[in-house]
Amino acid sequence: MIWDPDSLAPPPEDQLEQIEASIQLHSKDFRVQENYRFAHLWDRNRGLPGWRKVPARRWIQAHVKILHKDNERGMVYLVPNFGQRRLEAGRLWMIRHGMPVRIIILKPRRIGFSTYVEGLAFEHCVRGENKHAQVIAHRKDISRKVLAMMKGMVRHLQRLDGTKWDLAIDGSRHEIRIGEPIHSTIDTDSAEVEEPGHGDTSTFLHLTETSRWKDAERKAKGLLSTVAKYPGTEIYNESTANGDTGWYRNLFWAAWNAQNDGYVHESGNVAIFVAWWEHHEYRWSQQQGRGEYLPGYLPQDLMERIRDTLTPDEEALIERFGLDFDQLWWRRQTCAQDLGGDWDEFMEQYPADPDEAFKASGRPFFNLDRIRLLSRALPDPVMTGTLIDMDNTQPIIPIRPSDRSNRLVQRSPRKL
Repeated sequence: MIWDPDSLAPPPEDQLEQIEASIQLHSKDFRVQENYRFAHLWDRNRGLPGWRKVPARRWIQAHVKILHKDNERGMVYLVPNFGQRRLEAGRLWMIRHGMPVRIIILKPRRIGFSTYVEGLAFEHCVRGENKHAQVIAHRKDISRKVLAMMKGMVRHLQRLDGTKWDLAIDGSRHEIRIGEPIHSTIDTDSAEVEEPGHGDTSTFLHLTETSRWKDAERKAKGLLSTVAKYPGTEIYNESTANGDTGWYRNLFWAAWNAQNDGYVHESGNVAIFVAWWEHHEYRWSQQQGRGEYLPGYLPQDLMERIRDTLTPDEEALIERFGLDFDQLWWRRQTCAQDLGGDWDEFMEQYPADPDEAFKASGRPFFNLDRIRLLSRALPDPVMTGTLIDMDNTQPIIPIRPSDRSNRLVQRSPRKL
C-alpha cells in the first residue's frame, strides 16, 4: 500500500510563521533557506512532530523519483517492489532490535536492490545532519551511473504538493554535498582503484558486486572499518554470485546458515536473497506478452506446447517452488534470447535458490541438473559436521558434529 501523505497533520500557521522568521535570520540565500525549511519539516531529530517520524520507505516513495527502466515512462516515484520490501523488512528488523544495519544481499539481475539502497542513502543524508554515505561500485562506469542517479534524485526531490525542492546542494565528479544546516555528503567511487573510498568516517556504506572485485577482502575490510558499529549506521553488501569461492561467498553463507539456525552471525550480517521466480515482472505475460495477458493465463496453444516439452529441471521447479507455465516460458525465452541458451549463465544471473547461484557461477564440471535430481533421491544425512584434521596423517578423519556445516555424512563408517 502506498503511503498517503495527507495523513500528516499540517503545521499550525503560527508555527510556520515562527519557522519562516528563524530561517530569514540564518541566510538571505533562497536555496540555503530551502535547506532550513526542509530540515524544519523532515529532519529526523528536529523536524516537526509526526513528520520527522515518517519511516524511510514511506518518505522515499512519496518524495524520491528515478528514471524508469522503460525510458518512455520517464521519471517515476521509487515505490518498493517485492524484493526491495524484503530488504526493507530485514533493515527494520535490525533497527527495531537496536542493532546497526548490516545486510548482505545475493540477488538476481534487475530486481532493483541497488536502486533502493541508493534511495536509502539519499534519505539517510538529506534527512540527517553531518551524515556521510559512500557508494563503491565494481566498475568506474557504474560508479558514474550511480552518481547520475543520485543527482537525479536531487533534481526531482518532491514536496508533498508535487512541486520541487530547490535545495542548496553542490556536486562534483565524485560527490554530492548538501549545504547548511544539513552538512551531509554522498561519495561514489570504484573498486577498480587500489584504495577505494575516501578514508573519512562514514555513517552509510553501499558495496556493489563485491563478488567481482579484485582483491575484494582487503579493499572491503578497509571500507568497513570506516563505519562505526553504532545503531543508526548502515552497511549494504550486494552482489550476484561469481563462483563458489571467495570473500563475498563465504560471508553470505555464514550469515545465511546462521539465520536459518535462528541467530545473527558474529559478522553482524543479515542475509537477504530473492529468487527470480519471486519477482512479479519475471513472467512471459508481463514482458514478452507486453501485459496483454493476465499472469498465469497464457494462450491455450502455448500452454499445451510447454506441457508437452517440460524438462526434468522444469518439473523439479514446479515441484519445489510451485512455478506456473507463465514463469517457465519467460525462463526459456530469457535464456535463449539474452544468454544464448547457456543455462549455467542463466542460473548465475537468475538463481532459483542460493545454492544454485554459487554452483552455477563456478562453472562446475558435473551437470547441475543431474546433481539436483540425484540429491533429491538421497536419504537424510546421519550427521552434519566439520572435518577436524585435513593433513591426511590419520587413517580416519574425525568429524566434529555441527548443524551449521555443509559437510554431510550419508552413512556411518564401517570397518572393512
